[in-house]
Amino acid sequence: MSACCEDIQYQKGEYNLEYLEKLDKFLKLHRHCIDEDGDKGYTDFLFSEIVIQDLNLPCVLSFHYFINNDIDNMVESLYNEQKEMKDEAFDEEEIEYIINTVVEKLKTVINDENSGQTISTTKKGVLILISSERGTEPVLIDDDSAKIVLQVTDDRGIPNLEEGFCFATNDVIKSLNETVE
Repeated sequence: MSACCEDIQYQKGEYNLEYLEKLDKFLKLHRHCIDEDGDKGYTDFLFSEIVIQDLNLPCVLSFHYFINNDIDNMVESLYNEQKEMKDEAFDEEEIEYIINTVVEKLKTVINDENSGQTISTTKKGVLILISSERGTEPVLIDDDSAKIVLQVTDDRGIPNLEEGFCFATNDVIKSLNETVE
């Protein structure tokens, strides 16, 4: 059961490690960009979630982590990445808020076998922090119930339509099912 955008919960979906790995690989490949001056920055995206009809939200993915029963490592990774991206990253107050709310909630869910969340049994998922004009929102993907679309855009918000610059849950699940058959 994925969680998205201010505590919206989904019906429990199918757990698929390969799906989570593909999401992680896409994020590692596209979340950062290098500008003309050679500086590392955040790639612009359009985020959509089909079930709640949150469509085409311009954003950056300010953090992502493949959780593998290692929340403490995730916290360390968050701190380290924010130091590296200090010009564009969270300030100390935001990091403390993320640690005190998102991470603590994740720890509770992971350790509660009755939470109804897939991550409480698998201990695996992908946490994404989406930063937009609405602020920073956590998205936990631990199965295929949230139907997300992440589209890489240019700095004017125009989507890159080349193959490989879009991640869509429905398309990835379909391709995984076709390779099994």
